Amino acid sequence: PIRLLLITMPLTVVAVMLFGWQYLGFAPATALLLGAAIAPTDSVLAPNVQSASPHKDKAGSSRLILTGESGFNDGLAFPFINMAIAMALIGTHPSLWINDWLMIDILYRISVGAFIGLVSGWFLSKFIFSSPKPKSHSSALLALTLTLFPYGLAELAFSYGFIAVFVAACVFRYEETKNEFIVPLNDFSEDIEKPLLAILFTLLGVYISHGFIHDFELYMIPTALIILLVVRPVTGLIALSGTNINLSRKFFISFYGIRGIGSIFYLLYAFSHASFEQSNEALALVTTVIICSIFIHGLSAKYLVERCEPGCT
Repeated sequence: PIRLLLITMPLTVVAVMLFGWQYLGFAPATALLLGAAIAPTDSVLAPNVQSASPHKDKAGSSRLILTGESGFNDGLAFPFINMAIAMALIGTHPSLWINDWLMIDILYRISVGAFIGLVSGWFLSKFIFSSPKPKSHSSALLALTLTLFPYGLAELAFSYGFIAVFVAACVFRYEETKNEFIVPLNDFSEDIEKPLLAILFTLLGVYISHGFIHDFELYMIPTALIILLVVRPVTGLIALSGTNINLSRKFFISFYGIRGIGSIFYLLYAFSHASFEQSNEALALVTTVIICSIFIHGLSAKYLVERCEPGCT
């Protein structure tokens, strides 16, 4: 997933920003925010595309690549979100904010978040797995600890909590070859994911039935299709060019840039920190992208996974 994170994601941000600014008439800061919010992926909305339980997916499988991408790009979206906030607060000219953005939002927050995740994941794995009776631990308590402990430390250090949580989870997952408790922990995480997702979609439905119907415009549908069916596949293929992945899997990985509820969170986070022009239109457009992604990616996932990753369903 490294290529998708370092190439596809920035290219998506730039492409959506330029399209929103030049063709849709969004203000530069709002257009950048739109690109930053839409760029992260979320494989939760298509379970067939998610990596399976521990020990099932091989390293390098398409599903593992997509799950790794969606796990890490949540944190990597924040530098672009913060850039949009800086543009809205200070001005669009880079000289006004570029130095602080590079030193703080890129260098400091990413490195510190990753370091905190590394240390906290190692500490928790050693502390939990040192017990002679791992089954005595509570899956719920452990899952919450693994999430909240690194996230809280990272936020206290003014770094990126999402990056810290993902790195901590990767370090913790590394211990799966040494301890069988990782399997029930993974099962609990999948079980709790479903009701939380239901709650989030209920809230999304409330918004759709109220604010969305007033801000929605017809141009948002073709725009969403361009983002999902043109921008993501093209930038994905660019990132995967030159790799030893076969062509069908390249198309599969490039196509499944699933957009989820996290995109709305990024918008609301930015709206709470600065005033953006055309904020309602941006929120409606992102919602349209999510709805289209649910139908396009969700309905096609099982069929395409069976074709590109036989034996993984």
